[in-house]
Amino acid sequence: MNKFCEITEEIKIVFSKDVYRFADSTLPLLIYLIFSFLIDKQTTYYLVLGFSVIVFILRLLHKQKFIFISSSFGLVTLFFFINFLNQDTRSVLLPSIISGSVLLITCLGSIFISKPIAAYSSAFTRKWPLEWYWHPHIKPAYRDVTLFWLFAFGGRSIFEIIAFKNTLLQFEWFKLILGWPYTLLVLIISYMFGRWRLEKLKGPSIEEFQQNSPPPWQGQKHGF
Repeated sequence: MNKFCEITEEIKIVFSKDVYRFADSTLPLLIYLIFSFLIDKQTTYYLVLGFSVIVFILRLLHKQKFIFISSSFGLVTLFFFINFLNQDTRSVLLPSIISGSVLLITCLGSIFISKPIAAYSSAFTRKWPLEWYWHPHIKPAYRDVTLFWLFAFGGRSIFEIIAFKNTLLQFEWFKLILGWPYTLLVLIISYMFGRWRLEKLKGPSIEEFQQNSPPPWQGQKHGF
């Protein structure tokens, strides 16, 4: 239970405590995909419109970010009008394929120059000193997590390319499943794997590093 609470807290930190963004980014598309099989697409679109407007108003009233519900509704709108015009909806996968390719190149390049992108991502999120990440007993953990990202997001890009080329696949479901749900799963595995690697490396904690404490170190007990 303690491990579950720790992972939950870390996810909140990564998402800047905007935990509602997952639902906002996913539900409009999920509603559209499910109800489009039960009723006609035009009625389904109006249903998604009504849901999105209600959530949008709630975000405004609670002074929360409404960009996630807006972007998700925008994607549904794009699906609807491309379908309405009888065009190939697979073209909406191209931005994701391109951005995925950029991410893969970034991961690979950061490993090649020995400055893993996972370290920069953690430093940006947690505001930890960047020098700590380059310690010889710390950096291998972030290098290995970056390698995991390379394979995890590379696999997603391969699935998207297959969905883009195969007209028999319901690519909208790929878009939904391989979006926030898949990203969340990758982040959870990354955290657990990264914590395990830090423990094995027995490097200094942030405080021990800043105080220039000699080994043996207690190590970083929380966060990655």
